[in-house]
Amino acid sequence: MGLLSKAARIQALAPACVEPDNESPVEIPPEYALVCKLPGELQNEIIKYCNTFPSVHGIVLGYPQNYDEKKEGESFCGQVSRIVATLGSAVPLSSRHILVLFSNTIDRELLAHRLSKSLETEAPVVFQADNVNLVVEYIRPFL
Repeated sequence: MGLLSKAARIQALAPACVEPDNESPVEIPPEYALVCKLPGELQNEIIKYCNTFPSVHGIVLGYPQNYDEKKEGESFCGQVSRIVATLGSAVPLSSRHILVLFSNTIDRELLAHRLSKSLETEAPVVFQADNVNLVVEYIRPFL
């Protein structure tokens, strides 16, 4: 499948979770059923990565106990996003956890170790998934 075909597929599938204003229901593909219940930005990132890569790696990071946004000058999610910008993306899961998604070309265990050490935090979940529903199952406890 070419890049343009994948992009078209992403555009076609991403709005599948949005209910239209008219009365005809939208058929949601079974592989997207769980992701439709998530907030928009998180939903879009999971769908984008699963449609782009055959296997997606993810890390759930907890906020450091002593993180002070005023002292650091940015939110913890902003800091993680800046660090992983060339590798993947970071999306907040809840007030105390962040999901980092990236391609399967990066060693997820090594990245989790380096992020947790440099950010002085923990990575309670490090995973590999080949579909949207599996990603949702891994992050469900942190939503």
